[in-house]
Amino acid sequence: MAHVTHLGNNTLKNKMVVNKVKVAILGSGKISCDLLVKIKRSKYLECILMAGQHETSEGLKFAKEKGINTSAESVQAVVESNADVVFDATSASSAKRNQELLKDRFIVDLTPLKELPICVPGVTKASKKGVSMGSCSLQAVMPRLAKLKNLDYVEIVTTIASESAGMGTRENLSEFLLTTAKSIEQLTGARTKVILIINPVLQAMHNTIYYKIKNSDKVNVIQFELEGSDYIDKRFGNLSVMTTNAIKVAETYVQNHNI
Repeated sequence: MAHVTHLGNNTLKNKMVVNKVKVAILGSGKISCDLLVKIKRSKYLECILMAGQHETSEGLKFAKEKGINTSAESVQAVVESNADVVFDATSASSAKRNQELLKDRFIVDLTPLKELPICVPGVTKASKKGVSMGSCSLQAVMPRLAKLKNLDYVEIVTTIASESAGMGTRENLSEFLLTTAKSIEQLTGARTKVILIINPVLQAMHNTIYYKIKNSDKVNVIQFELEGSDYIDKRFGNLSVMTTNAIKVAETYVQNHNI
């Protein structure tokens, strides 16, 4: 039986969240902490558990301070919980096993695994089984590309701060680029190239979109930056866009399926 540290809530708080859908967070890193902050603001979601692997991790400590039940038993604790929605912020290798064990839950996968259908809120719909958030580049640029018609060629150049790129991103960098390009091609019909620059100089996430419309030689340019919010450092907009959109996906799923 997984050990869970239970932290009681007062009666008034329970009444306020009685109609919210119960969710769990797998992982106890920065992304998990940011998800928690955003979930606590949600009108539709209630976090009942953050599960990691180390009882002394900063993430579990943060969750306890916020009055959230925690466990160091990772996915096993989530399996034994009554969470309907699970945010997986672990690793690609862990996510593969987690998805097998959580087949009866709606999974929002923020890892590089990408075995579930990729979803961009406002652009694509969530499947009933779960979704992959794909990549930070995809989540950042696709809403803007979706507004453009008759695209022939798209080139994305994303620059992120080195400190925001974990080993999961670095180890799967080639797959990151190919999967992002393929997803954009499928959603826009345009030939696509994606470039990611990991810059040791601390900065906000910077995105440049070069695109050509069919039957035109003109190269158009869109540039914009994204900043982190809540728990995420302002320099790490690439992490924040993933968590912000992950919450949107979960909330939309809950509303559409009347859970």
